[in-house]
Amino acid sequence: MRQSFGDEERMGLALGLGATRPWLFSSLSRYWVNHAEYFWELTVGLGKHRISGQKDHRHLEMVVDSRAIDVGYYRFFSLDLPITYNLGFGLASWKGEVNPSGVTLDEQDPAGDALRSGYAASGIYLFLGIGLNFFWENGFYLQYTVVGLGKSKVFEHSLTQKTSSAEPIILKNLETGQSYGFTNVKLGWMF
Repeated sequence: MRQSFGDEERMGLALGLGATRPWLFSSLSRYWVNHAEYFWELTVGLGKHRISGQKDHRHLEMVVDSRAIDVGYYRFFSLDLPITYNLGFGLASWKGEVNPSGVTLDEQDPAGDALRSGYAASGIYLFLGIGLNFFWENGFYLQYTVVGLGKSKVFEHSLTQKTSSAEPIILKNLETGQSYGFTNVKLGWMF
């Protein structure tokens, strides 16, 4: 299934749908294959996530719109199997809002208002995953991420309503480790 590339470098493009990386749901990747055991990938992508939680007996919903660019390294466990591990790092920007539910905007609720804020943030993330990668002789490429783990670090952030209640919620949710994979596919073509 996998080609023997020898010394010839091959490049390709791939479109990803689903959780192929932390914070991403759709992505475009450029990859370089110049060795039978490993390859590199440069990915740009977008994602939209909803995170739910509790604070002060209120249900909270955090909306996260993400944009990211990352570099990944893939290595095959064996030349006979399409199983790979991958690791990499990326730059991300996040924006969105935190809203308490169960309280309408017309009601007087200072504690609920203190939890409500929009935000913009940027930082880095690291990832490590295990997946399946298939390269066919005709140039077709298929990738499936079985499971992966990611961790982010926010370096810069701003809030539309700077409150002591909203800021730690936003930072905690952006920096909490996350798992990804299972429901994804990346299809590509090598040229």
